[in-house]
Amino acid sequence: MFKLSLILITLWASCLFSTQASSILTDEELQELKDAPLIPIKIEDGNAAPARSVKDTLLSAKRFCQCHGKGCGCCTEFEVSFFTVEGCMNVTIIPQEKAFEVFLSASGKSVFKERISARKLEKICGSVGDFKDLKICLFTTLEEETDDEILSCMSLDITYKEILVANINFHCLKYANNQLTFVENEKTGKEAVANLHIKNPFHLLGKLIKVVINQLEEVP
Repeated sequence: MFKLSLILITLWASCLFSTQASSILTDEELQELKDAPLIPIKIEDGNAAPARSVKDTLLSAKRFCQCHGKGCGCCTEFEVSFFTVEGCMNVTIIPQEKAFEVFLSASGKSVFKERISARKLEKICGSVGDFKDLKICLFTTLEEETDDEILSCMSLDITYKEILVANINFHCLKYANNQLTFVENEKTGKEAVANLHIKNPFHLLGKLIKVVINQLEEVP
């Protein structure tokens, strides 16, 4: 019985290692992803019904954002090839240090947690779990309107094997009167809280997301 259990554990570990060590996409799929364009995706208000496409490569998104005190959070539901994922970002400001604590999660699992100094231009990157090929880079800018007011804008890049697969430009965060709020990003002229550009073909992106989410769900 002990020997059988040991064999099963060994097989499970081998399968897990081979899944993480091997590429999720084939060489042909990687080239297709590299050559694919980044297209804009409209992120709708949380009360709006998601747009639907007759194509199998469906992608739609809804956002839910709110701020309380020194923290702001957004959760977005998006669907890729009929696979729905909820992603959330929570930002808390540390005004005396002119820094932010940024927490990103997907399907309830942590994928990125960092403290970022708000400077004229700051960039910080991290891997998603054990997927070293999948990286998230967060960029921040800083403007000090007065001694007690801070305006910071953020954007986020997601890359797989050095290929940019998604870019998100967020509304700016303004700290004033001990409150953190979203304000319109006048630099980009965008109206949405988050503006998303993502790689098409969606089915390759869906393949990446499914593997990553499944692995995250297996982590206790």
